[in-house]
Order: sequence, then C-alpha cells, then structure tokens
Amino acid sequence: LSPYYFVAIDCPGYGRSDGDKQTIRSYPGAFIQEIIDCISPTTHKVYCLIGSSQGAAAVFNALVENPAISSFLAVQDPVSHDPQRFVCIKQPTLLMYDTDDDGHPVSVGRLVKKYIPNNHYYEFVSSKQPKWLENNAHLKLLQLFN
Repeated sequence: LSPYYFVAIDCPGYGRSDGDKQTIRSYPGAFIQEIIDCISPTTHKVYCLIGSSQGAAAVFNALVENPAISSFLAVQDPVSHDPQRFVCIKQPTLLMYDTDDDGHPVSVGRLVKKYIPNNHYYEFVSSKQPKWLENNAHLKLLQLFN
C-alpha cells in the first residue's frame, strides 16, 4: 500500500454538493485547514493541494493564510481578483490554463504567473487539444515533484 492517498472535496454549493457557496469564498483557508487537520492530524499539512476554478482560488488563499500547509500546488484555471498577494507562495506550483475557456480568462493566468515565483506554467487550447489535461496534467505534476 502506498503511504499517499487522494481526497477529493466537492466544496459546499459547487459541483454536486448542497450548501452555501460563501463558505469556500469567505473562509477558504479555514475550510481547507479543517480538512487537512482531519486527514493529517499529526503534521497538519499535505504533500500537494490541487484545485480547479474556485477550488484553485481557495488553494491560493489557504497558502497565503498558512504558507506551510502544503509542499506543492497544482491548479487549473483559477479565478483570482488579487494575484499580487501570491508573492508569498514559494512552493513549486503547477499552473494550467485553457485559452479557450472564456469563464477563466488566460490573462488572469498570465498575471498569476508573474506573482508566483516558482511556477510551472502551461497553456493549452482545448478546441485543438481536447485531451491535453488527460494526457499531460499527470506528467506535469510528476515533473513538479522532481
């Protein structure tokens, strides 16, 4: 058995979860830290936090609040309204952006890239590369860990 495991959280009010979306918007660090404390009660940290869209924004906010919470980050199409706060994020960070996604403008990704010093940045065009994430994200994540 591997000492590593994967936990997927459907944030309140998103995906298939009922609940108030404001929970993750207002208290992302506390929400994520509570989950981490439950699954890692000794160290209170995890190897890698991964998020997409609003979940990626929550990951960034959690790291701003508690920089030692995770060793690595991987995000896809995060939303962000104040990326200059991310200069304190020193962990290796995988940033993946779909340039076709109008809901998550790549201009935001390019701005986020400026403020996270240890970034591994990738853009892809889903209309031309529909399986880019499926074929590449796991490889980019492994490269990040090495």
